[in-house]
Amino acid sequence: MQRPTPDQLLNFFQSDFFPATGIDYELVISQFYERFDPQFDQAVFNGIGIHIDRIVREPFVIEEGEALETKTTVHFQFLKNPGEVFSFILWGEIEEQPFFASSQEELLDFFEFRFRRFQKFLNR
Repeated sequence: MQRPTPDQLLNFFQSDFFPATGIDYELVISQFYERFDPQFDQAVFNGIGIHIDRIVREPFVIEEGEALETKTTVHFQFLKNPGEVFSFILWGEIEEQPFFASSQEELLDFFEFRFRRFQKFLNR
């Protein structure tokens, strides 16, 4: 599943599923992204030599009867090695929120640790 564009969301929110009584669509769309698809700063990733291609969120259940969690798969490329897509998984909000809130230095450490053999592609 790919991130919906603002135009796709506007089309959906203006459909027959929602009442058309004085809705501030810009506010609804911004709240949607804030709540369900938080933005990340691509410039921070570019600064360490990474381009995020897409982020895929899927529900999963750890144990029967527990609340759903989200499995987030991040697909990316090294800017110095374009064309080859890599990915990693963040399990639940406990991993996703700190990852996207990381500083540039923390992100660099993360990618160096997970992708050691590709360190030459990172901006250090």
